[in-house]
Amino acid sequence: MKKVYLLFLLPFALLGCKDVPTIGSQAFNFEFEQNSAENLTLKSLNGKYVFLDFWASWCAPCTKNNTELIKLYNSKNLAQKTDKIEFLSVSIDDDADAWKQTVINQRFPWKHNLLVPNKSKSEVLVNYAVTEIPKSYLIGPDGKILMIDPSLEDLTKKIEFIIN
Repeated sequence: MKKVYLLFLLPFALLGCKDVPTIGSQAFNFEFEQNSAENLTLKSLNGKYVFLDFWASWCAPCTKNNTELIKLYNSKNLAQKTDKIEFLSVSIDDDADAWKQTVINQRFPWKHNLLVPNKSKSEVLVNYAVTEIPKSYLIGPDGKILMIDPSLEDLTKKIEFIIN
């Protein structure tokens, strides 16, 4: 899959990241404001698998990837399986309206669609070494990273294992 490299984030990632995430390492906790009354943290999803995906509305490979993820999500009826797995999409868009419009136009079926405020100071981007997009992680119920940038085929196999 093609990637879009984020050169403007590279210095922050290289200087700020204490430990580059690896398979088997503990996922970094983060907190995002949501429209609801409570904030979303990764720790609040402990006990579930979490597919964490970084993207942007202006990124052509991200749009293609999102289309494939939406098909996967819908084909496996994952909206009915949020007790086992949650999808979190994290956009790095500067334009909140473009982000919202893309989520609406592409019909993201999962409920956690988040926007990184102030990218240059974002700990989540630094801690997850987001220097290219799309960038994704599958995190286990114990908070450990199981997959980094999995292919659609590998992700599908893992999700089939999780839900069955």
